[in-house]
Amino acid sequence: ATSCIPRSFCSVRSALLALAVRDMQEAGYHVAESLAECQRRVLTRNGSAKDIESIASTTSSSEDEEYGGFEKDAPVTWQLKLGHSVYDEALMVPLMKAQTADRCGFFFGLLVTGMLLAINACLQFLVLAKVAELTSNHIEDTNGKLFSLCMQRNASMPFTRRLEEQPEDGMYDDCGPLLPTMLSTPGEVDADKDGMWSLEDAAKLQASWGGAYGKDANNVLVLKHYLQRAAAGEMLAQASLSRPQWVQLTANFTQIPISWMEKERPYIELCTMTDSHLCGNMEERDILTRIFPDSELTVNQRIRKCKDVMENYCVEAFGQLYVVYEQWTYELCGERNSIWYEDKRVIVTSYSKPDDYVVRSDAIATWLYASFLLIILAIWWMSMFVELRQLMAWWVMLLFFPTKHLHHEEESQPLMIHEGRVAIKAIPTPYKLATLIFNLLPRTILGIWISYVGSEFLISADDYGELVLNGVALAFLVEVDEMLFAAVVSDPVKQVMEDCYPMEIEFIPNRRNLLLRCARTVSATGIWSMLIVAVTLALICQSYYSEGGKIDVGDALRCLCHAGGPSCMTAQLLGGKAILLDAAAVSSSGGNVGGMGHRR
Repeated sequence: ATSCIPRSFCSVRSALLALAVRDMQEAGYHVAESLAECQRRVLTRNGSAKDIESIASTTSSSEDEEYGGFEKDAPVTWQLKLGHSVYDEALMVPLMKAQTADRCGFFFGLLVTGMLLAINACLQFLVLAKVAELTSNHIEDTNGKLFSLCMQRNASMPFTRRLEEQPEDGMYDDCGPLLPTMLSTPGEVDADKDGMWSLEDAAKLQASWGGAYGKDANNVLVLKHYLQRAAAGEMLAQASLSRPQWVQLTANFTQIPISWMEKERPYIELCTMTDSHLCGNMEERDILTRIFPDSELTVNQRIRKCKDVMENYCVEAFGQLYVVYEQWTYELCGERNSIWYEDKRVIVTSYSKPDDYVVRSDAIATWLYASFLLIILAIWWMSMFVELRQLMAWWVMLLFFPTKHLHHEEESQPLMIHEGRVAIKAIPTPYKLATLIFNLLPRTILGIWISYVGSEFLISADDYGELVLNGVALAFLVEVDEMLFAAVVSDPVKQVMEDCYPMEIEFIPNRRNLLLRCARTVSATGIWSMLIVAVTLALICQSYYSEGGKIDVGDALRCLCHAGGPSCMTAQLLGGKAILLDAAAVSSSGGNVGGMGHRR
Protein backbone atom coordinates (compact mmCIF):
# COMPACT_ATOMS: atom_id res chain seq x y z
CA ALA A 1 0.00 0.00 0.00
CA THR A 2 2.79 2.44 0.83
CA SER A 3 4.47 1.76 -2.49
CA CYS A 4 1.28 2.75 -4.34
CA ILE A 5 1.43 6.36 -3.13
CA PRO A 6 4.79 7.36 -4.62
CA ARG A 7 4.05 5.30 -7.73
CA SER A 8 0.74 7.12 -8.31
CA PHE A 9 2.35 10.46 -7.58
CA CYS A 10 5.15 9.77 -10.04
CA SER A 11 2.67 8.66 -12.69
CA VAL A 12 0.87 12.00 -12.48
CA ARG A 13 4.22 13.76 -12.53
CA SER A 14 5.34 11.84 -15.60
CA ALA A 15 2.07 12.59 -17.40
CA LEU A 16 2.52 16.32 -16.85
CA LEU A 17 6.11 15.94 -17.92
CA ALA A 18 5.02 14.26 -21.14
CA LEU A 19 2.68 17.14 -21.96
CA ALA A 20 5.45 19.65 -21.35
CA VAL A 21 7.88 17.66 -23.49
CA ARG A 22 5.40 17.60 -26.35
CA ASP A 23 4.81 21.36 -26.04
CA MET A 24 8.52 22.07 -26.15
CA GLN A 25 8.95 19.82 -29.17
CA GLU A 26 6.16 21.68 -31.01
CA ALA A 27 7.99 24.94 -30.27
CA GLY A 28 11.15 23.62 -31.88
CA TYR A 29 13.09 22.60 -28.77
CA HIS A 30 14.23 19.11 -27.75
CA VAL A 31 14.66 17.76 -24.27
CA ALA A 32 17.68 15.72 -23.35
CA GLU A 33 17.44 11.95 -23.88
CA SER A 34 18.08 11.36 -20.20
CA LEU A 35 14.82 13.11 -19.35
CA ALA A 36 12.85 10.99 -21.82
CA GLU A 37 14.51 7.85 -20.46
CA CYS A 38 13.60 8.94 -16.95
CA GLN A 39 10.00 9.39 -18.01
CA ARG A 40 9.93 5.97 -19.69
CA ARG A 41 11.30 4.28 -16.57
CA VAL A 42 8.63 5.89 -14.40
CA LEU A 43 5.84 4.83 -16.77
CA THR A 44 7.13 1.24 -16.76
CA ARG A 45 4.89 -0.69 -14.45
CA ASN A 46 7.64 -2.90 -13.08
CA GLY A 47 10.20 -0.10 -12.61
CA SER A 48 12.52 -0.55 -9.71
CA ALA A 49 11.88 1.19 -6.42
CA LYS A 50 15.19 2.92 -6.81
CA ASP A 51 14.10 4.47 -10.10
CA ILE A 52 10.75 5.55 -8.65
CA GLU A 53 12.33 7.07 -5.57
CA SER A 54 14.81 8.93 -7.76
CA ILE A 55 12.06 10.55 -9.76
CA ALA A 56 9.90 11.23 -6.70
CA SER A 57 12.79 12.98 -4.99
CA THR A 58 13.24 15.16 -8.07
CA THR A 59 9.62 16.31 -7.86
CA SER A 60 10.03 17.40 -4.28
CA SER A 61 12.70 19.99 -5.10
CA SER A 62 11.77 23.60 -4.43
CA GLU A 63 9.91 25.56 -7.09
CA ASP A 64 12.63 28.17 -7.50
CA GLU A 65 14.97 25.45 -8.88
CA GLU A 66 12.60 24.45 -11.67
CA TYR A 67 11.66 26.21 -14.89
CA GLY A 68 8.41 25.38 -16.65
CA GLY A 69 8.30 21.78 -15.39
CA PHE A 70 11.93 20.95 -16.40
CA GLU A 71 15.00 20.64 -14.28
CA LYS A 72 17.24 23.65 -14.57
CA ASP A 73 20.18 21.61 -15.91
CA ALA A 74 18.24 19.89 -18.71
CA PRO A 75 19.68 21.22 -22.00
CA VAL A 76 17.79 23.07 -24.70
CA THR A 77 18.77 22.10 -28.25
CA TRP A 78 18.76 24.72 -31.01
CA GLN A 79 18.57 23.28 -34.52
CA LEU A 80 19.17 24.69 -38.00
CA LYS A 81 18.06 22.59 -40.96
CA LEU A 82 19.87 23.56 -44.15
CA GLY A 83 17.45 24.25 -46.99
CA HIS A 84 17.41 24.72 -50.75
CA SER A 85 19.06 28.12 -50.85
CA VAL A 86 22.33 29.54 -52.18
CA TYR A 87 22.95 30.85 -48.65
CA ASP A 88 22.90 27.31 -47.25
CA GLU A 89 24.93 26.03 -50.21
CA ALA A 90 27.55 28.68 -49.48
CA LEU A 91 28.02 27.23 -46.00
CA MET A 92 28.15 23.57 -46.99
CA VAL A 93 30.22 23.56 -50.20
CA PRO A 94 33.43 25.15 -48.83
CA LEU A 95 33.44 22.68 -45.93
CA MET A 96 32.94 19.78 -48.35
CA LYS A 97 35.63 20.99 -50.75
CA ALA A 98 38.14 21.61 -47.97
CA GLN A 99 37.70 18.06 -46.70
CA THR A 100 37.34 16.12 -49.97
CA ALA A 101 38.92 18.10 -52.83
CA ASP A 102 42.46 19.13 -53.69
CA ARG A 103 43.61 22.73 -53.48
CA CYS A 104 42.48 23.56 -57.01
CA GLY A 105 39.04 22.07 -56.44
CA PHE A 106 38.77 23.90 -53.12
CA PHE A 107 39.48 27.33 -54.62
CA PHE A 108 37.22 26.64 -57.60
CA GLY A 109 34.41 25.73 -55.19
CA LEU A 110 35.00 28.96 -53.27
CA LEU A 111 34.90 30.93 -56.53
CA VAL A 112 31.61 29.37 -57.62
CA THR A 113 30.09 29.89 -54.18
CA GLY A 114 31.14 33.54 -54.08
CA MET A 115 29.80 34.05 -57.59
CA LEU A 116 26.40 32.61 -56.63
CA LEU A 117 26.21 34.84 -53.56
CA ALA A 118 27.13 37.88 -55.67
CA ILE A 119 24.56 37.06 -58.38
CA ASN A 120 21.85 36.53 -55.78
CA ALA A 121 22.71 39.79 -53.99
CA CYS A 122 22.76 41.74 -57.27
CA LEU A 123 19.42 40.32 -58.40
CA GLN A 124 17.68 41.05 -55.12
CA PHE A 125 19.34 44.44 -54.67
CA LEU A 126 18.55 45.69 -58.18
CA VAL A 127 14.92 44.59 -58.08
CA LEU A 128 14.48 45.91 -54.56
CA ALA A 129 16.09 49.24 -55.45
CA LYS A 130 13.71 49.60 -58.39
CA VAL A 131 10.70 48.81 -56.20
CA ALA A 132 11.88 51.40 -53.67
CA GLU A 133 12.33 53.95 -56.47
CA LEU A 134 8.86 53.27 -57.87
CA THR A 135 7.32 53.62 -54.43
CA SER A 136 9.20 56.84 -53.71
CA ASN A 137 8.27 58.32 -57.10
CA HIS A 138 4.61 57.39 -56.63
CA ILE A 139 4.49 59.00 -53.19
CA GLU A 140 6.32 62.09 -54.44
CA ASP A 141 4.12 62.43 -57.53
CA THR A 142 0.93 62.21 -55.49
CA ASN A 143 1.47 63.14 -51.87
CA GLY A 144 4.37 65.50 -52.54
CA LYS A 145 2.53 67.51 -55.16
CA LEU A 146 -0.80 67.22 -53.35
CA PHE A 147 0.50 68.59 -50.05
CA SER A 148 2.42 71.36 -51.79
CA LEU A 149 -1.00 72.57 -52.96
CA CYS A 150 -3.05 71.60 -49.89
CA MET A 151 -1.80 72.78 -46.52
CA GLN A 152 -3.49 72.68 -43.17
CA ARG A 153 -4.46 75.93 -41.48
CA ASN A 154 -5.82 76.62 -38.04
CA ALA A 155 -8.53 79.09 -37.16
CA SER A 156 -6.03 81.96 -36.85
CA MET A 157 -5.80 82.35 -40.63
CA PRO A 158 -8.21 85.09 -41.76
CA PHE A 159 -10.99 83.81 -44.02
CA THR A 160 -14.79 83.81 -44.02
CA ARG A 161 -16.53 80.70 -42.66
CA ARG A 162 -19.97 80.40 -44.26
CA LEU A 163 -20.78 76.76 -43.44
CA GLU A 164 -22.65 75.78 -40.32
CA GLU A 165 -20.57 72.63 -39.93
CA GLN A 166 -16.97 73.14 -38.82
CA PRO A 167 -14.18 70.57 -38.40
CA GLU A 168 -13.95 69.18 -34.89
CA ASP A 169 -10.21 69.75 -34.63
CA GLY A 170 -10.39 73.30 -36.00
CA MET A 171 -8.01 72.51 -38.88
CA TYR A 172 -8.78 73.46 -42.48
CA ASP A 173 -7.39 72.31 -45.82
CA ASP A 174 -6.14 75.26 -47.86
CA CYS A 175 -5.92 73.89 -51.43
CA GLY A 176 -6.21 77.10 -53.44
CA PRO A 177 -3.76 79.86 -54.37
CA LEU A 178 -2.82 81.97 -51.38
CA LEU A 179 -3.74 85.45 -52.62
CA PRO A 180 -7.38 84.73 -53.60
CA THR A 181 -7.87 83.27 -50.14
CA MET A 182 -6.35 86.31 -48.43
CA LEU A 183 -8.27 88.73 -50.68
CA SER A 184 -11.53 87.11 -49.57
CA THR A 185 -11.03 89.43 -46.58
CA PRO A 186 -9.73 92.50 -48.50
CA GLY A 187 -8.58 94.38 -45.43
CA GLU A 188 -5.73 91.87 -45.02
CA VAL A 189 -3.86 93.32 -48.02
CA ASP A 190 -3.81 96.80 -46.47
CA ALA A 191 -0.58 96.60 -44.50
CA ASP A 192 -0.61 100.20 -43.20
CA LYS A 193 -4.38 100.24 -42.64
CA ASP A 194 -4.96 103.46 -44.59
CA GLY A 195 -7.84 102.02 -46.61
CA MET A 196 -5.72 101.72 -49.75
CA TRP A 197 -3.88 98.80 -51.36
CA SER A 198 -0.61 100.25 -52.58
CA LEU A 199 2.54 98.83 -54.12
CA GLU A 200 4.31 99.32 -50.79
CA ASP A 201 1.65 97.21 -49.06
CA ALA A 202 1.93 94.53 -51.74
CA ALA A 203 5.73 94.29 -51.60
CA LYS A 204 5.79 94.18 -47.80
CA LEU A 205 3.13 91.49 -47.43
CA GLN A 206 4.41 89.38 -50.34
CA ALA A 207 7.62 88.62 -48.47
CA SER A 208 5.98 88.00 -45.09
CA TRP A 209 3.10 85.85 -46.37
CA GLY A 210 5.41 83.53 -48.29
CA GLY A 211 7.27 82.62 -45.11
CA ALA A 212 4.23 82.59 -42.83
CA TYR A 213 1.95 80.42 -44.99
CA GLY A 214 4.38 78.34 -47.01
CA LYS A 215 2.93 79.34 -50.39
CA ASP A 216 3.97 81.74 -53.10
CA ALA A 217 2.22 85.11 -52.93
CA ASN A 218 2.33 87.26 -56.08
CA ASN A 219 0.88 90.38 -54.45
CA VAL A 220 2.72 92.93 -56.58
CA LEU A 221 1.77 91.28 -59.88
CA VAL A 222 -1.88 90.97 -58.87
CA LEU A 223 -2.07 94.59 -57.70
CA LYS A 224 -0.63 95.77 -61.05
CA HIS A 225 -3.32 93.81 -62.83
CA TYR A 226 -6.07 95.47 -60.77
CA LEU A 227 -4.52 98.88 -61.43
CA GLN A 228 -4.75 98.12 -65.16
CA ARG A 229 -8.37 97.07 -64.75
CA ALA A 230 -9.07 100.28 -62.84
CA ALA A 231 -7.48 102.38 -65.60
CA ALA A 232 -9.69 100.57 -68.13
CA GLY A 233 -12.78 101.08 -65.95
CA GLU A 234 -13.38 97.31 -65.59
CA MET A 235 -13.73 97.04 -61.83
CA LEU A 236 -17.25 96.55 -60.49
CA ALA A 237 -17.09 99.59 -58.16
CA GLN A 238 -16.38 101.93 -61.09
CA ALA A 239 -19.80 101.44 -62.68
CA SER A 240 -21.35 104.32 -60.64
CA LEU A 241 -18.32 106.62 -60.73
CA SER A 242 -16.91 109.05 -63.30
CA ARG A 243 -13.40 108.88 -64.67
CA PRO A 244 -12.17 111.93 -62.70
CA GLN A 245 -13.33 110.12 -59.58
CA TRP A 246 -11.38 107.04 -60.65
CA VAL A 247 -8.22 109.11 -61.00
CA GLN A 248 -8.74 110.86 -57.70
CA LEU A 249 -9.58 107.74 -55.64
CA THR A 250 -6.69 105.72 -57.06
CA ALA A 251 -4.14 108.57 -56.90
CA ASN A 252 -3.77 108.43 -60.64
CA PHE A 253 -4.03 104.63 -60.67
CA THR A 254 -1.20 103.94 -58.21
CA GLN A 255 -3.37 102.37 -55.50
CA ILE A 256 -6.72 100.63 -55.15
CA PRO A 257 -9.32 101.54 -52.50
CA ILE A 258 -10.11 98.58 -50.26
CA SER A 259 -13.82 99.35 -50.81
CA TRP A 260 -13.34 98.60 -54.51
CA MET A 261 -11.79 95.22 -53.64
CA GLU A 262 -14.87 94.49 -51.48
CA LYS A 263 -16.99 94.75 -54.65
CA GLU A 264 -14.70 92.23 -56.37
CA ARG A 265 -14.93 89.83 -53.46
CA PRO A 266 -17.53 87.36 -54.88
CA TYR A 267 -15.43 86.82 -58.01
CA ILE A 268 -12.23 86.53 -55.97
CA GLU A 269 -13.82 83.90 -53.73
CA LEU A 270 -14.72 81.93 -56.85
CA CYS A 271 -11.01 82.07 -57.79
CA THR A 272 -10.13 80.01 -54.70
CA MET A 273 -11.47 77.10 -56.78
CA THR A 274 -9.27 76.32 -59.79
CA ASP A 275 -11.44 73.98 -61.90
CA SER A 276 -14.11 75.57 -64.10
CA HIS A 277 -15.67 72.12 -64.68
CA LEU A 278 -17.04 72.34 -61.14
CA CYS A 279 -19.36 75.26 -61.97
CA GLY A 280 -22.25 72.83 -62.35
CA ASN A 281 -21.42 71.46 -58.93
CA MET A 282 -21.48 74.98 -57.50
CA GLU A 283 -24.95 75.53 -58.96
CA GLU A 284 -26.20 72.27 -57.48
CA ARG A 285 -24.74 73.26 -54.10
CA ASP A 286 -26.59 76.62 -54.14
CA ILE A 287 -23.40 78.69 -54.35
CA LEU A 288 -23.80 80.53 -57.66
CA THR A 289 -26.99 82.27 -56.58
CA ARG A 290 -24.90 84.19 -54.02
CA ILE A 291 -22.04 84.89 -56.41
CA PHE A 292 -24.41 86.09 -59.15
CA PRO A 293 -27.46 87.47 -57.28
CA ASP A 294 -29.28 88.68 -60.42
CA SER A 295 -32.63 86.90 -60.23
CA GLU A 296 -33.10 87.22 -63.98
CA LEU A 297 -30.23 84.84 -64.69
CA THR A 298 -31.12 81.27 -65.59
CA VAL A 299 -29.25 78.21 -64.33
CA ASN A 300 -27.39 77.92 -67.61
CA GLN A 301 -26.43 81.60 -67.57
CA ARG A 302 -25.07 81.40 -64.04
CA ILE A 303 -22.96 78.37 -64.94
CA ARG A 304 -21.62 80.11 -68.07
CA LYS A 305 -20.77 83.26 -66.08
CA CYS A 306 -19.00 81.06 -63.50
CA LYS A 307 -16.87 79.48 -66.21
CA ASP A 308 -16.13 82.87 -67.73
CA VAL A 309 -14.94 84.24 -64.40
CA MET A 310 -12.69 81.26 -63.71
CA GLU A 311 -11.28 80.88 -67.22
CA ASN A 312 -10.71 84.60 -67.87
CA TYR A 313 -11.02 86.84 -64.80
CA CYS A 314 -9.11 84.52 -62.42
CA VAL A 315 -6.39 83.62 -64.91
CA GLU A 316 -5.79 87.26 -65.84
CA ALA A 317 -5.87 88.49 -62.25
CA PHE A 318 -3.70 85.84 -60.61
CA GLY A 319 -1.49 84.83 -63.53
CA GLN A 320 0.54 81.68 -64.06
CA LEU A 321 0.49 80.80 -60.38
CA TYR A 322 -3.25 80.26 -60.75
CA VAL A 323 -2.71 78.25 -63.94
CA VAL A 324 -0.25 75.86 -62.28
CA TYR A 325 -2.79 75.15 -59.54
CA GLU A 326 -5.35 74.44 -62.25
CA GLN A 327 -3.12 72.05 -64.17
CA TRP A 328 -1.83 70.23 -61.10
CA THR A 329 -5.43 69.75 -60.00
CA TYR A 330 -6.20 67.97 -63.27
CA GLU A 331 -3.10 65.78 -62.86
CA LEU A 332 -3.88 64.79 -59.28
CA CYS A 333 -7.63 64.25 -59.41
CA GLY A 334 -7.72 61.39 -61.89
CA GLU A 335 -10.37 60.66 -64.47
CA ARG A 336 -13.15 63.23 -64.87
CA ASN A 337 -16.72 61.91 -65.00
CA SER A 338 -19.79 63.93 -65.98
CA ILE A 339 -23.04 63.19 -64.15
CA TRP A 340 -26.51 64.47 -64.97
CA TYR A 341 -28.41 65.81 -61.95
CA GLU A 342 -32.13 65.84 -62.53
CA ASP A 343 -32.84 68.13 -59.55
CA LYS A 344 -31.67 71.31 -61.24
CA ARG A 345 -31.00 69.71 -64.62
CA VAL A 346 -27.29 70.46 -64.57
CA ILE A 347 -24.13 68.55 -65.41
CA VAL A 348 -21.89 68.01 -62.40
CA THR A 349 -18.33 66.71 -62.40
CA SER A 350 -16.81 63.97 -60.29
CA TYR A 351 -13.17 62.89 -60.22
CA SER A 352 -11.99 59.33 -59.68
CA LYS A 353 -9.30 59.97 -57.05
CA PRO A 354 -11.48 61.58 -54.37
CA ASP A 355 -14.19 59.04 -55.19
CA ASP A 356 -11.70 56.22 -54.57
CA TYR A 357 -10.56 57.74 -51.30
CA VAL A 358 -13.67 59.09 -49.56
CA VAL A 359 -16.89 58.84 -51.60
CA ARG A 360 -17.48 55.16 -52.41
CA SER A 361 -18.71 52.80 -49.74
CA ASP A 362 -15.52 50.71 -50.12
CA ALA A 363 -13.22 53.72 -50.49
CA ILE A 364 -9.64 53.72 -49.26
CA ALA A 365 -10.47 55.82 -46.18
CA THR A 366 -12.94 53.20 -44.91
CA TRP A 367 -12.60 50.23 -42.59
CA LEU A 368 -13.39 47.90 -45.49
CA TYR A 369 -10.27 48.81 -47.44
CA ALA A 370 -8.20 49.09 -44.26
CA SER A 371 -9.21 45.53 -43.31
CA PHE A 372 -8.24 44.26 -46.75
CA LEU A 373 -4.90 46.07 -46.53
CA LEU A 374 -4.40 44.56 -43.06
CA ILE A 375 -4.90 41.05 -44.48
CA ILE A 376 -2.45 41.64 -47.35
CA LEU A 377 0.14 43.10 -44.96
CA ALA A 378 -0.32 40.17 -42.57
CA ILE A 379 0.29 37.69 -45.40
CA TRP A 380 3.37 39.64 -46.47
CA TRP A 381 4.78 39.69 -42.95
CA MET A 382 4.07 35.98 -42.51
CA SER A 383 6.34 35.30 -45.47
CA MET A 384 8.91 37.74 -44.12
CA PHE A 385 8.85 36.23 -40.65
CA VAL A 386 9.84 32.90 -42.20
CA GLU A 387 12.96 34.61 -43.50
CA LEU A 388 13.58 36.62 -40.33
CA ARG A 389 13.25 33.54 -38.10
CA GLN A 390 15.69 31.73 -40.37
CA LEU A 391 18.10 34.65 -40.04
CA MET A 392 17.79 34.53 -36.26
CA ALA A 393 18.56 30.80 -36.27
CA TRP A 394 21.60 31.42 -38.47
CA TRP A 395 22.97 34.13 -36.18
CA VAL A 396 22.57 31.95 -33.09
CA MET A 397 24.09 28.95 -34.84
CA LEU A 398 27.13 30.74 -36.26
CA LEU A 399 27.88 32.63 -33.07
CA PHE A 400 27.75 29.59 -30.79
CA PHE A 401 28.60 26.65 -33.06
CA PRO A 402 31.90 24.94 -32.12
CA THR A 403 35.03 25.72 -34.13
CA LYS A 404 37.88 23.34 -35.07
CA HIS A 405 40.82 23.55 -37.39
CA LEU A 406 40.82 21.70 -40.72
CA HIS A 407 43.09 18.79 -41.65
CA HIS A 408 43.41 17.32 -38.19
CA GLU A 409 42.71 13.72 -37.39
CA GLU A 410 39.50 12.28 -38.81
CA GLU A 411 37.40 12.56 -35.67
CA SER A 412 38.00 16.32 -35.55
CA GLN A 413 36.95 16.99 -39.14
CA PRO A 414 34.05 19.49 -39.46
CA LEU A 415 31.98 17.13 -41.61
CA MET A 416 31.13 13.59 -40.50
CA ILE A 417 29.34 10.87 -42.48
CA HIS A 418 26.77 8.83 -40.59
CA GLU A 419 24.47 6.30 -42.29
CA GLY A 420 25.12 7.93 -45.65
CA ARG A 421 24.18 11.40 -44.41
CA VAL A 422 26.45 14.38 -43.77
CA ALA A 423 26.60 15.96 -40.32
CA ILE A 424 28.30 19.32 -39.66
CA LYS A 425 30.12 19.00 -36.36
CA ALA A 426 32.21 22.16 -36.42
CA ILE A 427 32.81 25.32 -38.46
CA PRO A 428 36.42 26.55 -38.41
CA THR A 429 36.90 30.16 -37.35
CA PRO A 430 37.98 31.46 -40.81
CA TYR A 431 34.86 29.96 -42.37
CA LYS A 432 32.70 31.42 -39.63
CA LEU A 433 34.04 34.90 -40.21
CA ALA A 434 33.72 34.59 -43.99
CA THR A 435 30.14 33.31 -43.66
CA LEU A 436 29.20 36.11 -41.28
CA ILE A 437 30.67 38.85 -43.48
CA PHE A 438 29.85 37.65 -47.00
CA ASN A 439 26.77 35.52 -46.40
CA LEU A 440 24.78 36.26 -43.26
CA LEU A 441 25.34 40.02 -42.94
CA PRO A 442 24.25 40.87 -46.53
CA ARG A 443 21.34 38.47 -46.19
CA THR A 444 20.24 40.18 -42.97
CA ILE A 445 20.44 43.64 -44.54
CA LEU A 446 18.46 42.50 -47.57
CA GLY A 447 15.87 40.77 -45.38
CA ILE A 448 15.24 43.89 -43.29
CA TRP A 449 15.22 46.11 -46.38
CA ILE A 450 12.79 43.82 -48.22
CA SER A 451 10.45 43.86 -45.22
CA TYR A 452 10.40 47.67 -45.12
CA VAL A 453 10.24 48.35 -48.86
CA GLY A 454 7.62 45.66 -49.40
CA SER A 455 5.39 47.16 -46.73
CA GLU A 456 5.72 50.65 -48.24
CA PHE A 457 5.01 49.24 -51.71
CA LEU A 458 1.78 47.63 -50.51
CA ILE A 459 0.66 50.68 -48.51
CA SER A 460 1.22 52.96 -51.51
CA ALA A 461 -1.45 51.14 -53.55
CA ASP A 462 -4.51 53.25 -54.36
CA ASP A 463 -7.08 50.54 -55.11
CA TYR A 464 -7.87 46.88 -54.52
CA GLY A 465 -6.51 45.64 -57.84
CA GLU A 466 -3.22 47.48 -57.48
CA LEU A 467 -2.85 46.18 -53.93
CA VAL A 468 -3.27 42.56 -55.03
CA LEU A 469 -0.88 43.00 -57.96
CA ASN A 470 1.73 44.59 -55.69
CA GLY A 471 1.49 41.64 -53.33
CA VAL A 472 1.94 39.14 -56.17
CA ALA A 473 4.90 41.13 -57.53
CA LEU A 474 6.64 40.97 -54.15
CA ALA A 475 6.11 37.25 -53.69
CA PHE A 476 8.98 36.17 -55.96
CA LEU A 477 11.43 38.67 -54.47
CA VAL A 478 11.96 36.69 -51.26
CA GLU A 479 12.48 33.45 -53.20
CA VAL A 480 15.28 34.57 -55.52
CA ASP A 481 17.91 32.63 -53.53
CA GLU A 482 15.84 29.43 -53.71
CA MET A 483 15.14 29.88 -57.45
CA LEU A 484 18.83 30.44 -58.13
CA PHE A 485 19.70 27.34 -56.09
CA ALA A 486 17.19 25.23 -58.01
CA ALA A 487 18.39 26.61 -61.35
CA VAL A 488 22.18 26.23 -61.15
CA VAL A 489 23.27 23.98 -58.26
CA SER A 490 24.20 20.43 -59.27
CA ASP A 491 21.99 17.49 -58.32
CA PRO A 492 24.65 15.79 -56.12
CA VAL A 493 25.03 18.93 -54.02
CA LYS A 494 21.23 19.24 -53.79
CA GLN A 495 21.06 15.65 -52.55
CA VAL A 496 23.76 16.27 -49.95
CA MET A 497 21.89 19.34 -48.74
CA GLU A 498 18.65 17.39 -48.60
CA ASP A 499 20.17 14.53 -46.58
CA CYS A 500 22.30 16.68 -44.28
CA TYR A 501 21.61 16.33 -40.57
CA PRO A 502 20.40 19.53 -38.87
CA MET A 503 23.10 21.56 -37.19
CA GLU A 504 22.65 21.46 -33.40
CA ILE A 505 23.89 23.35 -30.40
CA GLU A 506 22.87 22.81 -26.77
CA PHE A 507 22.27 25.38 -24.07
CA ILE A 508 21.91 24.57 -20.39
CA PRO A 509 19.71 27.24 -18.82
CA ASN A 510 20.34 28.31 -15.28
CA ARG A 511 18.96 30.68 -12.72
CA ARG A 512 20.65 33.69 -14.32
CA ASN A 513 20.01 32.91 -18.01
CA LEU A 514 16.67 34.66 -18.45
CA LEU A 515 16.65 34.34 -22.27
CA LEU A 516 16.96 30.57 -22.24
CA ARG A 517 14.45 30.25 -19.42
CA CYS A 518 11.95 32.20 -21.52
CA ALA A 519 12.74 30.01 -24.51
CA ARG A 520 11.90 26.97 -22.40
CA THR A 521 8.67 28.28 -20.90
CA VAL A 522 7.07 30.68 -23.40
CA SER A 523 5.20 29.45 -26.48
CA ALA A 524 7.09 30.44 -29.63
CA THR A 525 3.86 30.23 -31.60
CA GLY A 526 2.24 32.85 -29.39
CA ILE A 527 5.22 35.18 -29.57
CA TRP A 528 5.47 35.14 -33.37
CA SER A 529 1.71 35.45 -33.77
CA MET A 530 1.58 38.50 -31.52
CA LEU A 531 4.52 40.06 -33.36
CA ILE A 532 2.80 39.69 -36.74
CA VAL A 533 -0.40 41.22 -35.38
CA ALA A 534 1.49 44.06 -33.70
CA VAL A 535 3.55 44.90 -36.80
CA THR A 536 0.59 44.90 -39.19
CA LEU A 537 -1.60 46.96 -36.86
CA ALA A 538 1.21 49.48 -36.38
CA LEU A 539 1.64 49.78 -40.15
CA ILE A 540 -2.11 50.30 -40.65
CA CYS A 541 -2.23 53.03 -38.00
CA GLN A 542 0.86 54.71 -39.44
CA SER A 543 -0.45 54.58 -43.01
CA TYR A 544 -3.85 56.05 -42.10
CA TYR A 545 -3.38 58.36 -39.14
CA SER A 546 0.14 59.75 -39.46
CA GLU A 547 0.73 63.14 -41.04
CA GLY A 548 0.25 62.75 -44.79
CA GLY A 549 -1.50 59.40 -44.34
CA LYS A 550 -4.49 58.09 -46.25
CA ILE A 551 -7.00 60.05 -44.16
CA ASP A 552 -5.09 63.26 -44.90
CA VAL A 553 -4.85 62.38 -48.59
CA GLY A 554 -8.59 61.70 -48.82
CA ASP A 555 -9.57 65.00 -47.19
CA ALA A 556 -7.08 66.95 -49.32
CA LEU A 557 -8.27 65.33 -52.57
CA ARG A 558 -11.91 66.03 -51.74
CA CYS A 559 -11.05 69.70 -51.12
CA LEU A 560 -8.78 70.11 -54.15
CA CYS A 561 -10.85 68.18 -56.69
CA HIS A 562 -14.42 68.74 -55.47
CA ALA A 563 -14.00 71.87 -53.31
CA GLY A 564 -16.04 70.04 -50.69
CA GLY A 565 -16.11 69.10 -47.05
CA PRO A 566 -16.42 71.13 -43.84
CA SER A 567 -12.63 71.04 -43.40
CA CYS A 568 -12.09 72.56 -46.87
CA MET A 569 -11.30 76.28 -46.76
CA THR A 570 -12.70 76.81 -50.28
CA ALA A 571 -16.00 75.21 -49.27
CA GLN A 572 -16.14 77.45 -46.21
CA LEU A 573 -15.54 80.56 -48.33
CA LEU A 574 -18.11 79.64 -50.97
CA GLY A 575 -20.84 78.58 -48.54
CA GLY A 576 -23.93 76.72 -49.74
CA LYS A 577 -23.77 72.97 -49.22
CA ALA A 578 -20.51 71.54 -47.92
CA ILE A 579 -20.51 68.66 -50.38
CA LEU A 580 -22.38 67.48 -53.43
CA LEU A 581 -24.83 64.98 -52.02
CA ASP A 582 -25.35 61.83 -54.04
CA ALA A 583 -27.85 59.61 -52.30
CA ALA A 584 -26.48 56.56 -54.06
CA ALA A 585 -22.95 57.05 -52.84
CA VAL A 586 -22.75 59.58 -50.04
CA SER A 587 -24.44 59.87 -46.70
CA SER A 588 -25.50 63.06 -45.02
CA SER A 589 -22.67 62.65 -42.53
CA GLY A 590 -20.13 64.55 -44.55
CA GLY A 591 -19.44 62.26 -47.47
CA ASN A 592 -17.24 59.84 -45.55
CA VAL A 593 -19.46 56.78 -45.55
CA GLY A 594 -17.98 54.02 -43.45
CA GLY A 595 -14.93 56.24 -43.03
CA MET A 596 -12.17 55.88 -40.49
CA GLY A 597 -12.26 59.52 -39.45
CA HIS A 598 -11.24 62.94 -40.66
CA ARG A 599 -7.90 64.55 -41.11
CA ARG A 600 -6.33 65.58 -37.84
